[in-house]
Amino acid sequence: MLCLLGPSGCGKTTLLRTIAGFEKPTSGQVWLGGKDVTRTPPEKRNTALVFQNYALFPHMSVFENVAFGLKVRRWPMREISSAVKEILDLVGLSGLERRWVKQMSGGQQQRVALARALVIRPSVLLLDEPLSNLDAKLRLEMRTHIKSIQRSLNITAVFVTHDQEEALTMADRIVIMHQGRVVQVGAPREVYATPNCTFVADFIGKSNCLRGIVARDADGPLFIVNGGPRVRLEGAAVAEGEAVLAVRPEELRLDDRGAASETENALPGILMHTTYLGEMAYHHVRLEGGSMLMVAEYGKQVRERAIDEEIVILWPREAGTMLRS
Repeated sequence: MLCLLGPSGCGKTTLLRTIAGFEKPTSGQVWLGGKDVTRTPPEKRNTALVFQNYALFPHMSVFENVAFGLKVRRWPMREISSAVKEILDLVGLSGLERRWVKQMSGGQQQRVALARALVIRPSVLLLDEPLSNLDAKLRLEMRTHIKSIQRSLNITAVFVTHDQEEALTMADRIVIMHQGRVVQVGAPREVYATPNCTFVADFIGKSNCLRGIVARDADGPLFIVNGGPRVRLEGAAVAEGEAVLAVRPEELRLDDRGAASETENALPGILMHTTYLGEMAYHHVRLEGGSMLMVAEYGKQVRERAIDEEIVILWPREAGTMLRS
């Protein structure tokens, strides 16, 4: 499961449609299964595309929608019936063959669209934000369902989304795009933990991106945040000069007393705002000089804190990723 991830307008759908053959590349090539298919028409590429709006035929039943691609390929009716039944069982729509698609919920229509794509046994399954029209709870359920089906059929899938959480939970590899270019490719844990640029650090999940200068004194390297605060570094391989230090909120912790260990920095600040999400909370803290930091607390650590409360952020010296500005 390869995910194309990026903000709206970055080229994700254009790239997907190029793979499918609906767009002609101005340069480069499209290879499927070791074969150059750049000039091969869409119907001969053996790919299947699930559209964002599903593109189902409202005047047809579930069976007729799913069977459409097989009829175009002139399969015998007996084989069509068997294949449609098998795929409807797989997507959880068994017994609904005769229902009109316009009578079905959004989640059911999404499964019909998925079944119609899978029934032709494509070499590559292409999905263009297929979950964007579903409510939040159903979207979570369908993530697991699509991933399970993809694995059970052992089929390659390319999935377009602008939802970072969707990409992290579903993908085996993520391609991050920005302004028509690929900026990083890697496994979910890799692109989250080691972003290669400030765009990726800021776009994937939540991150504190602090601009400043890498310097060195008698005790080793340190990062001087624009505005004044200093953070002692360990294991930083970035040369001295201007840089960006990207730190995830969960790498930091709050402490009322500032009882830092020998491997931590202690940065005093003022609590400006808390975003409470039930099982977790994000605390927004203003440091000396005006820089803002976001700190995450989870589970039993979450406690109610007062706005304008003076607080200390404990910062492990190995925390964060150093990026060139």
